[in-house]
Amino acid sequence: MRNLIFLIPLVLPLASAQAQVVEFECPKFYPSQDTALAEVPYQHKGKGIIKRRELYNVALFWGDSSGIMELAPAFDKKVKDGTDVGFLPPTWLVCYYGNVSWWEEVNADKMAEKGQIKEGCILQIRDRVQGTAGYKLVCK
Repeated sequence: MRNLIFLIPLVLPLASAQAQVVEFECPKFYPSQDTALAEVPYQHKGKGIIKRRELYNVALFWGDSSGIMELAPAFDKKVKDGTDVGFLPPTWLVCYYGNVSWWEEVNADKMAEKGQIKEGCILQIRDRVQGTAGYKLVCK
């Protein structure tokens, strides 16, 4: 019994060390180059083109095909080079490029259900560096 008492303090730090840090980022540009669309409107000739655009904003959503909801921030905090915004773990990180959006499936909500994410997620918004705004979603 005495040996068991000494074993417990050694096991507890190992259990907390298994907490996972998961990071997600949007592509800096989307599409990677000007892209012709396959769809041609009925009785028209020509082509539609989506221009390569720079990332300008992000949003976080929760849900699946039966219903999607935009997450509201839990808090925001100014930091040296930008802002950290706290959120519940999202399903989707949506990246905006002009009038085109990229829906990055992150499933942080599922990781939280499995206990892989315990603290929540921080959206790190950083001031423009080399012409591009920085957005990174970090979940712990």
